Amino acid sequence: MKTKHSNYLFLITIGVLLSFASCKKDTAVTADQTSLSASEAIAIASTNSITGNTSSTDSVYVVEGCKRGNDKTEVANASLSAAITSYLSTNYAGYTFKKAFSITNKTTNTLDSYIVAILFNSNPVAIKFDASGNFVKVMELREGHEFDPGDDKGPHRGKEHDGDDHGRHLGDLFGHRDGLNRDTIAISALPAVIKLYFVANYSADTLAHAEKNRDSSTVVISKNNGLYATIFNKSNGFIRRDKLPAPKGKDQEVTLTSLPASAQTYLTDTYPAYVFKKAFNVKKDGINLGYLVFIDANLTKYAVQFDASGKFITAVAVR
Repeated sequence: MKTKHSNYLFLITIGVLLSFASCKKDTAVTADQTSLSASEAIAIASTNSITGNTSSTDSVYVVEGCKRGNDKTEVANASLSAAITSYLSTNYAGYTFKKAFSITNKTTNTLDSYIVAILFNSNPVAIKFDASGNFVKVMELREGHEFDPGDDKGPHRGKEHDGDDHGRHLGDLFGHRDGLNRDTIAISALPAVIKLYFVANYSADTLAHAEKNRDSSTVVISKNNGLYATIFNKSNGFIRRDKLPAPKGKDQEVTLTSLPASAQTYLTDTYPAYVFKKAFNVKKDGINLGYLVFIDANLTKYAVQFDASGKFITAVAVR
């Protein structure tokens, strides 16, 4: 999966943001961001505001939001269209609005898109919408030192890489992109209290996958005539249980490369820098009903549903 380095960075502050009006180089870039000096540095914010981050005092950046020659204007939450606010409320329940910007093409003087930064479960999410307020994609996030303009390999999607690759440094905020799945918990290693909870409340479930989040909460994917995500807090207390968007049928685990090409392309285009976790093919009476793919995009986990041909149906932000 390649990251398009021909585009310039659009940097959105996740905490206290600096004011700016156009896509021009920020003269306040610090020595820690020399690797970004050739890019359109816009704003700087500490990663300390992100849940569970103790490894860095760097900044978080949103990649490819604003090309050189475009203008961006800060937009108030109340000024966002109903289409945008409805999408956020539906897909990121309980989110906290941080900042939003309209992107205008200076050459044609026409509105190009919107970039909206929110906090979801205390983690940053940046989302691009088109001029009409329709969802386009979840933007890639990086720490400043992760950006290497000479690297055309792009973020990782599940194969083992050397920890020196940019954006995949062990211990960094987005270090999980090395695809080694250090956040995965073996079902046998789940805390006893979580196992007992399933026995007492969902005894028919077959536990299929478990992960630990940066806030020490746990997500367990299970099967019971459908797929479910059950979430526990850092003390292993039950938070909620979500029905994942998959048809009822026989679920069989499949690999990323087993997915239809159109599904793989959609994931690459819509969730830059995503990490593949699990995928399930759902069949009934031998007929392929579709796929459910569990991914991590930046710091948020998503369940993405496709039909049998690989056409996107819907997605749910799990945690």
